[in-house]
Amino acid sequence: MEEPSSLIQACRLWFPIFTICASLSIHPVESRSQLIGDVCARTRFIDYCKHALMSDPSSRGANLHQLGDISIGLTLSSAQRSVEKADQLIGRTRDIVLAGKLRKCKEAYNSAAGQMRQARQMWGSGNVGGTRNAAFASIQMVFACRDALGGSERELSGNNRDIEYLSHIVLVIVDFK
Repeated sequence: MEEPSSLIQACRLWFPIFTICASLSIHPVESRSQLIGDVCARTRFIDYCKHALMSDPSSRGANLHQLGDISIGLTLSSAQRSVEKADQLIGRTRDIVLAGKLRKCKEAYNSAAGQMRQARQMWGSGNVGGTRNAAFASIQMVFACRDALGGSERELSGNNRDIEYLSHIVLVIVDFK
């Protein structure tokens, strides 16, 4: 019987080692994905939370601090998109009263974006209380927009929901123990 080549012998030796290493490297990613599930379970909108956090590819391997960075970034991005949408609506409306209400929303969204910029800096420096306050302030800006619009929130309701929910995710992460 012919002896197997050295390449085949090497493959026989390395395959079990590779298999073990590959299975071990999957576990931390699974446990980190579990972290997203644990964080989102503390919200009132679990599916929205999971979808939002998983929309960032780096979230699957993220630790809690990195999830904080991701959620702050998502909230900031949402606030900036909301400023743009309010601006578009202002440009399209002929109703002076509605335009005034939309300007108040645009100001509120600008303020929410500013709060998230501050939150990013504070979170990076370990200032948990400041990050929490910035997230609360961002939610307050959503309420200011809703109050300004009264019953005519329809055009911006999704934007308001996104900023509110994403800010809430920041709060959950900040207070996660």
